Amino acid sequence: MTVHNCSSGGAGAVDGGDSSNLWYVGVIIYTLGTVCMALGVNLQKFSLNRDLKSENPRSPVKQPLWLLGISLYVGSGMMLTTALGFGSPALLTPLYTLVLVNNALLARVFLGEKLSKQDAGSLSLVIAGTTVALAFAPHTDDTLSAEELFDLYGDTGFILYAVFCVLFAAAMYALYIPLKREWDATGKANPSQFKYKRLFPFAYAGLAGFYGGVCVFLLKSVITIIVDMFSGGTALQRPMTYFLIALMAFTWTQEMRWINAGLVLFQAVYIVSVETILNVLFAVIGAMIFFKDYECMSAGELIGFIGGVAVANIGVFILSTKVRDLFLPDDEEDVSVVGEAQRAMSVASASTDASASSLRRRTLSVVQFATRNKALSMAGPFVTRDGQEILRKSDALAMTEL
Repeated sequence: MTVHNCSSGGAGAVDGGDSSNLWYVGVIIYTLGTVCMALGVNLQKFSLNRDLKSENPRSPVKQPLWLLGISLYVGSGMMLTTALGFGSPALLTPLYTLVLVNNALLARVFLGEKLSKQDAGSLSLVIAGTTVALAFAPHTDDTLSAEELFDLYGDTGFILYAVFCVLFAAAMYALYIPLKREWDATGKANPSQFKYKRLFPFAYAGLAGFYGGVCVFLLKSVITIIVDMFSGGTALQRPMTYFLIALMAFTWTQEMRWINAGLVLFQAVYIVSVETILNVLFAVIGAMIFFKDYECMSAGELIGFIGGVAVANIGVFILSTKVRDLFLPDDEEDVSVVGEAQRAMSVASASTDASASSLRRRTLSVVQFATRNKALSMAGPFVTRDGQEILRKSDALAMTEL
């Protein structure tokens, strides 16, 4: 089945005379979405850090900057979704790596975090690779009817892709289940001596990336169905429509489940980096095969696109190798804050006067908000309801330890 009218714009075309080919609008919206996502996260972290130093710490929902940050984060998700209505996932998904770049740059502005030479080098690769991929990516987005979309699900190429996805997921679960059993038996008590320090985190990040990439691919299908429905199509009469919507919802919830579970146990920079790599790969490969985006690409454009995606992902991978022990905190700053607060609490506990009582209350707030900030830092751009649950648990843990 032929999907694209390549005369209306190939990988190097801007518009080709087809006013419906607004891929560049999708690129602009998606890029702005990555900026808003990173900005939202950094505003939340900045608000928590500032409130930590105040005399009367407040709940995040009472902090205007935190509310602005979470609003930007939610809005960014809407922007990324909207962008898929203008361009192929193969074109837009590689831009997702820019979240890491934007987060690093904005963290330097808002939080004073320093960029090492390794960080700068890896982020440069991400920017260069993404730029090259964007230049050679398929710049077509022909409108499909729901019937044409459903027919593509019976294509041999997609069936092979679906089989590969099932095998990959099975391999990840086969890796996770015995390692989780081993972790519960011995690793949880002594993480530094756990034998599978790299494989166990990879199982979490691998499943999150797999579900995330498939979710993006399915989201494009659902958007196509919605557009067809408003154009007078009969997609709502097809059971396949509801199956795709349910499958998309399932993959999204599973992505959130595994990314948040991984962030609780392991280094955020590793989990998010590996998740991003696999997310991009599964979404790009799925779109290229399913929507046949390669039909309008020459051999040179295809090589350039694959090379650009590879370079960007290499940059993300290098970023993930900056830490050696995946079970330790990301940095010593938050640990030192909690440590100093606990020592102050110990001193204050030896006294019974009013000032000591005030100090105890103040120190408890410091520990609560330090651990809350740590959890938010780990969650990075994935602050969902599950992420909020992480924050609540961290508060409870801090109070229990004191």
